[in-house]
Amino acid sequence: PRSCGAEAWRAASAGYRRIVEDRDDPDDEEGQLTEYNRANARIGYIHEFSRLILRFDALGRNFDYLEDIDEDRDRNELDLGLRVNYAWTPRISPFVAVGYGLEDYEDEVDDGGVDRDAMQYTALIGANLLIAEILSGEIALGVEHTTFDESSFHSANFECIDIINKRKQFEDNHKKPLKKMTSAILANQEDEKIEEN
Repeated sequence: PRSCGAEAWRAASAGYRRIVEDRDDPDDEEGQLTEYNRANARIGYIHEFSRLILRFDALGRNFDYLEDIDEDRDRNELDLGLRVNYAWTPRISPFVAVGYGLEDYEDEVDDGGVDRDAMQYTALIGANLLIAEILSGEIALGVEHTTFDESSFHSANFECIDIINKRKQFEDNHKKPLKKMTSAILANQEDEKIEEN
């Protein structure tokens, strides 16, 4: 990311990709190849306040399916994440993280009459651990709550436990480029590979 000061970093990227799914795509009832365009945009900001490290990530995606039979799958997705780390010791860095996810389909209901729109909220608490000079790890506990616009769907709650081992320098983790958020690991997964035209 581009530095914007001694204690702050920011980054932005955008991409576009034409994707072809296999014939065994579960959403393709006729067993044909499914083609769609996917556009991506992401921004992020990291700031250090003494021992505190604040990180914000935002990722937006647009899915545009080419065949009429798949047009009810056209949608926009948005992921937002906020994470705060505290450098307690050189080997232990506790953190808290919250996330928000949105799936907004262009059609009010799909071909089966189901409203697929959904929102997801995630909260995590955990710690980064420096196990050895070239080996670090992360452990986190959290909860996830998903709500659906479809009245026949009930809200879902999940508890998550996550453990990650990483072979990289612990002190550089917070300076890595923007990373894809997931419901279980906010802003701490490997970067999603995006092909840009």
